[in-house]
Amino acid sequence: MARVGVVIPAKDCDATIERVVADVRSEGVVDIIVVDDGSAVPIASSMARVIRHPVNLGYGAAQKTGYAAA
Repeated sequence: MARVGVVIPAKDCDATIERVVADVRSEGVVDIIVVDDGSAVPIASSMARVIRHPVNLGYGAAQKTGYAAA
């Protein structure tokens, strides 16, 4: 079976990110990277790798950061 990874760009969603990551993980995805794109409250996840942009760089930049880290 092919190994699948997911990049999740996120901003100011610290209250819901764990549920999103859990839903993705329940589909069998093991490699999950959340890119916090300059949130006011830093995003934390115990089930995914989190990379933080210090300021909002936009959706495309968050995707590129995640892909580069994968």
